[in-house]
Amino acid sequence: IVCYYFYCFVTLIDLGLKPFAVPEWFEGNPPTSLQEIPDVMSGIELIPLEGDVPSPEVIISLEPDLVIVPEEFATPLEGIVPTFIPLPLNSLEALFENMPFYGQLLDREAEAEIAIKALQDRISAYQNTVPRNDLTVMNIISVDESDPSGGELFVRTLNSADCALLDLILECPYEDPVANGQAYSFSTNIEYVLEQDPDVLLVRFREIPLNEGRELLESDILWSELSAVQNDRLITGNVNLTASGFAEATFLLDNTIPRIFPDVFPNGPLTDEEVQEILAEQ
Repeated sequence: IVCYYFYCFVTLIDLGLKPFAVPEWFEGNPPTSLQEIPDVMSGIELIPLEGDVPSPEVIISLEPDLVIVPEEFATPLEGIVPTFIPLPLNSLEALFENMPFYGQLLDREAEAEIAIKALQDRISAYQNTVPRNDLTVMNIISVDESDPSGGELFVRTLNSADCALLDLILECPYEDPVANGQAYSFSTNIEYVLEQDPDVLLVRFREIPLNEGRELLESDILWSELSAVQNDRLITGNVNLTASGFAEATFLLDNTIPRIFPDVFPNGPLTDEEVQEILAEQ
């Protein structure tokens, strides 16, 4: 199986499989939720790029049993190697709708059902445990680290899987003010963030250590005015907290909800056993 993008990779792992080959942009940058798995990239072929596109010639030469590929990249491969075009990703609905397709395609229907139930149970357990569900949470996936107050910021919207997932437990109500509510993220500035003043901020730093990034925002004259910063609800990371697959969605929940409510989750993320205990009590 050749995977073109992260959702395919993490979904195969969820189903007990592993891709045979992936584009070379995966090297040194495996999906967030898989980075702690030892040797997760071992034995996987890397497909060189032609421009920004994985080389169709190399993919064909590998003689794969199946290529899971977005529609916009499928044309050079159609009729030559077996291809599967999943539903367009990004939305939470597509995240859940794609899993049964993968299960049927790869003869892993039972595993797909288990994965769906596990994520649904985890969502329900967090929903039933958090003491406040009215806190607003903003996911800023890109910040200008050289100019945090004056630079460009990218905020995830309710259309994205990650914001919609968080919105099931807290509130992630943000919409692109320009794109008629259709975008998954939008460019903005610190003035917009100050106007919204979210209770919780998720901020990714790409180029500087997390402790430096946190200190940078806490000491900034504008960022320091935000409620999330003043109330110690600034959650920083060096990976995208998104939901591009079931493992990614679980990673997002487990790395945000316990950090927002440390008194409720003193031991960190819920274990599978704790999830079932919480659901059994309802």
